[in-house]
Amino acid sequence: MTTTEPDDVAALVTARYLEFWDARFEANTDPVDPDSATLRDLATGDQLVNVVAETQQRQDAGLALRAADDPVKERRIRLVDVQGDTATIQDCATNDDVVYRVATDEVLDDSVVTRNISATMRLVDGQWRLAAAQELQKWEGVAGCALSSDS
Repeated sequence: MTTTEPDDVAALVTARYLEFWDARFEANTDPVDPDSATLRDLATGDQLVNVVAETQQRQDAGLALRAADDPVKERRIRLVDVQGDTATIQDCATNDDVVYRVATDEVLDDSVVTRNISATMRLVDGQWRLAAAQELQKWEGVAGCALSSDS
């Protein structure tokens, strides 16, 4: 029988968390795909319901995401705790994804926002999946936790 070392668990949880956000971005780029199997592999529970609904709404509205021309997007994450099948992550996320109308290329939102997020990962069917992401604080631009030397 093999056991998983704490550093291995931390690396795995962190990697899966980052994969979720990459998959969310990918599912919301043109063509928007609310049926993305990757989302279902990386999220569970309310978070899965929320990300599928968000992606479906974006598709229904004819909108999509794309990367900013000069991106400042960054995630500074820290694994706070792992207890059995639950892990808690603290995430300082700076997001500059562009929301645009697919048919006309009209940019609807190109703002830069920094969020302090508390996230819960759960081990489901042998895979760590994002179960919840709660925004604790929000700042316009690259600000707040993104300017802190703590990471």
